Amino acid sequence: MNRPIAYVLVFMSITSFICCDEGRKFEKTTPAYQRLTEYVYSYGHIYPSQYENVICLSSGLILEILVKEGQALKKNDPVARVLTSSQLLSNKDMIVSPEKLAESLDIGNSSASYGMGLLKDISPLAEKEIILKAKSNGVVFTIGKQKGEAFLAGEPILIIGNSNEISAKLEVEEEDIMKIKNGASVEILINAIKDSVYSGFISGVSRKPTKNGTFQIAASLNKFTTCFYGLSVEARICTSKKEKALCIPSSFLLGGDSVTIKKGDKMVNIKVKTGIKDDKFAEITDHAITEGTTIYRLKANKFNF
Repeated sequence: MNRPIAYVLVFMSITSFICCDEGRKFEKTTPAYQRLTEYVYSYGHIYPSQYENVICLSSGLILEILVKEGQALKKNDPVARVLTSSQLLSNKDMIVSPEKLAESLDIGNSSASYGMGLLKDISPLAEKEIILKAKSNGVVFTIGKQKGEAFLAGEPILIIGNSNEISAKLEVEEEDIMKIKNGASVEILINAIKDSVYSGFISGVSRKPTKNGTFQIAASLNKFTTCFYGLSVEARICTSKKEKALCIPSSFLLGGDSVTIKKGDKMVNIKVKTGIKDDKFAEITDHAITEGTTIYRLKANKFNF
């Protein structure tokens, strides 16, 4: 006795759903010609295009750093005074007593202990005090070692570079790498500097993926006046540009690059050919869509809770 009633209830529910869907309102737009630019977004860090790592060919201890970060230098300017490891290791008093080392070098005991701890496993290579000098004109970007600290042979002590020529090392996802060409324009936003947007161009593209599956590209920046070594950046790379593209809002483009148009009294979805896209608009290259074509989308329901 109850079964027919159940069928009636199910039928009424389905009918109500269909009527509700058919009663939904549509929004509409028409394609229009406009300027359109497609971008690829990336991230990375900035560095001087030309820089040198100031190193010592022997392991040793920092006696004195003679420069400060940001200081301008000329070629052959002294930058650090160091003591090579063999000179330290040949003196048993210094090895046994960090306090005597601190006293002789006029540094704190903690720095002396730290330096001697690192020097225990370093083989002697030379026996003299060395003055390290800049090999070219530039600016001190980074000081990696301080007074009293030990260093290994070839380990960077300072980084000196040209502050007028700055590059960005960027990471790009696999699906975007084929879009990027040398010479493409790029905008760089430096996260640590407020309202800092710098222009430049792509100067190198690697076709070999990194271990994490991304690809590395290099960008040269124009008119850059201040730089800190290794600052993180975000980049917007121009991959294509058209002065006159037939566009619709991206929100009217359905999955699989299709749009909704009206044929007679019915709404139908048709596939279309698309070109370049940005965050808000998509280019339509299909001849079936013109400036006079009306394109629809379902208006979003608004629920009041």
